[in-house]
Amino acid sequence: GESASDIRDTIRHIINIALGFLGVAAVIVVLYGGAVWLTAMGDEERITKARKVIIFGLIGAAVIGVSWTVVSFVLNVTEEV
Repeated sequence: GESASDIRDTIRHIINIALGFLGVAAVIVVLYGGAVWLTAMGDEERITKARKVIIFGLIGAAVIGVSWTVVSFVLNVTEEV
């Protein structure tokens, strides 16, 4: 009983830390894209690159959020079983 609960709590803690680091990485990617855009000085190629970086960073952040939700849901459902 209790050892299974401890394992789930440990797994939840490790996953939260990992997803937290990934979330920080996604924010850094979006900030990098913004910096590229700001320094593009009207160069369409760099602006296009910056847009792609920002979009991919936002998609990554969304995937991280969805994965955190799914993991939390699964761990909560297994806790009730």
